[in-house]
Formats: sequence, C-alpha cells, structure tokens
Amino acid sequence: MLKQARLSKFISRRIANGHPYIYKNEIEDIKGDIEKGEVIDVFTFSGQFVGKGYYNQDSKITIRLLTRLNEKIDTPFVEKKLKSAYNYRKYFLLHENTFRLFNGLSDGISGLTCDKYDDLFCVSSSTAGGDRILDLFINALSEMGASKIMIRNNSSGRKKEKIDSYIKPFKGEIDRIHTFQLNGIDYSLDPFSQEDPFFYLEQRENAVLFSHFAKKIFQEDSVKAYDFFSGYGQFGLNLLKKGFKDVEFVDSESLYGELIKKSALQEQWGGVVFSGCNAFDYLHRMDIENAKADLIILDPPPFTDSRKKKGRALNAYKEINLRALKNLNKGGLLATSCPSQNISREDLEMMFYSIASDIKNEVKVIYRGGQPIDFPVKINVFETDFLKFYVLMKGESL
Repeated sequence: MLKQARLSKFISRRIANGHPYIYKNEIEDIKGDIEKGEVIDVFTFSGQFVGKGYYNQDSKITIRLLTRLNEKIDTPFVEKKLKSAYNYRKYFLLHENTFRLFNGLSDGISGLTCDKYDDLFCVSSSTAGGDRILDLFINALSEMGASKIMIRNNSSGRKKEKIDSYIKPFKGEIDRIHTFQLNGIDYSLDPFSQEDPFFYLEQRENAVLFSHFAKKIFQEDSVKAYDFFSGYGQFGLNLLKKGFKDVEFVDSESLYGELIKKSALQEQWGGVVFSGCNAFDYLHRMDIENAKADLIILDPPPFTDSRKKKGRALNAYKEINLRALKNLNKGGLLATSCPSQNISREDLEMMFYSIASDIKNEVKVIYRGGQPIDFPVKINVFETDFLKFYVLMKGESL
C-alpha cells in the first residue's frame, strides 16, 4: 500500500534548497495508513519525487526528510551516515576522545545524536522517526567498536513529538558515575542523570579559549571569578587550570557541586566554592550588595524553543547580561553564550548595545565565536547554527 505525502502547490524555496523540514501547512494531502515515525515518499504537488522522510502527524514538523534519493532507509543507509560522520571528525579530532560523534540534523538523520565520553557512547533520539531507526544506529555503532552504549531518550523535543521519555543502559557495564578526561581535566558525570543536555560538549573549546583570554588580561592569581549556569564546571575548572585561585560556581542543580569539587580535588586545586542557587537571584543579590567580579561566565540554557517566544527569551538574556556587566570591575571580562537557534547574532549584538547604553559603560567585543566542528553548521539549514559565544570587556564609564 502506498504511503506518501503530496506537498502544497506553492512550497517554500527552503525545501527545494535542501532543508529537510516539512511543516503541516506545507502538505496538500497524505495517502495511506501511516504510523507515527514511519518513512514515507514525498512528492511535489505536480507529482515529482522530492525524497523520503519520516512522518509524525503529532508534530508541527510533520515530515523530516532523510534523503533526496529513491533509496531504502535501512541498515546500509544508517551505517553510511554514521561512518561519514565519524570520518569527518577523524580529520580534525584524531587525538580527542570526547566529542559529539553524530549531530542529527547536520549529519543527515534529524533527531539522532551520539556523544562520546572516552569509552562511553550516549545515544539520544528526540523524534518518533529517530526511535524507529534507533536499533539500526546502535547496531552500526557497535559494529564500529563501541563497548558501552547508553540510551538517553529524555530530550525536551520528545514532548513535542508526543513520545515517552526514558533513560536506560543498552550495552556494557555502565557505572552511576563515569569518569572521562577533557582538555586535560578529569570530569565525573552521571549517565543516568535526568538533565538535558547533561554535559555541554559544544562549549569545550570556548571554555579553554576564555581561560587564555583571562590569563592574558590578569597576570595575578587573586581575581574573583564566577561561573554561572556552571553545570559540570568546564569554564571555571579551566580557569583553575590556568592558575586562578578564586572561582565560585553557581547552578540551581546542587548535584553539580560535589562533582566539580571532585574534579578540582583530583588536580589539587583549591579555591572552589559552589552555590546551589538560581543565577538570576544570585546576580540580583550581587547588584544590591555592590559585589564586584573580575571574570564572569554566563552559560545559560536557550530560554526558548520557538521564534514566537523570542522576545521573552531576549528579555531574560538581557537581564542576566546587564547584571553581569554591572557587577564587573572596569577591565573585567564576561564570557556569555546563547545556545538558541531562534535568536540571531544581530539580536544579541543589539542587546549588548542596549545594555552598554543602560549601564553607561564602554563594552568591547574581544571575541565572537560559536560551536566546534563536531557540531557542523550547514549553511542551508539555519537550525544547525545554534551557539553564539562572546567575550566582552567592560571599559570606561560614559
């Protein structure tokens, strides 16, 4: 029985130009009794073949194209995608053991990701279609030599797809605490944690970069540094590695405190303070008490999952960045990020302009950056370019 979709007569050029997302309002009609996540054929209004993708009637992104060819979505297809992603990373990450091995949309299978933490592979599906080919993906991963595989199907995207969330070990003996090394620092993470994401691999290069900038500006060790939304503390721990002695980690999830202290203890670094506190509240209290800092890191969550809520998210980003810059000493550095695909660099830089005007200080952009190469950016798929990272310096009063 035919299972296919015919697109509307006037479809977006986005689809013709290689974007894999097809929304409900771009579909003219559906043929066949199609199950959630099942792969179907897609045609234009006039009957020309577009490609194959998986279908979910419960999602606004109703079809996610997997190929523009008339080919089977089977074991060889999945193996080819995974091997292609791995070979791409081998060019640039040959001597690294912790990175994102497969990045869903930018590696050709929307909704599937795989993070490698030394010998532990954490696989995640955020879509119904991803769930259907998850076994094929994991089998291919095993064939490539993965001995410890964890399934972490707990992303927020699963709610939009109306599919259940779960976390479970799939292969090998997986401990409650897994230790791995990244940029010369030993980290301990809980593979069973409900946090999503539970480690920001996309920030690993930025954390090192910021520590280099900080050391160039501050030769002395007795500076005050804060790592807000710290998670496992990569930014602050890299500052400690550079020789800074006074770093306070702030995160609303108190479980990170012991894990950060464990990493610091292994390296015999002192000066670690952890505050299990909301970053907004903490920054507000610093503002009231006129508490100053030399280095501040802001690594917040996206604050929005849609363009419709962009205004609200920008208000939240402005609040924390304004308070951070107010609390910085003159010459201090702010490392700040936005991991939302729905907020542009132009949006952020206009926000920084507004903040500089509000606090009546010069603000210099020391560095503009983004995500590392294992989170590939496809120019024709704007969603793949999600991370915006800045290093700002507070200057003279205006």
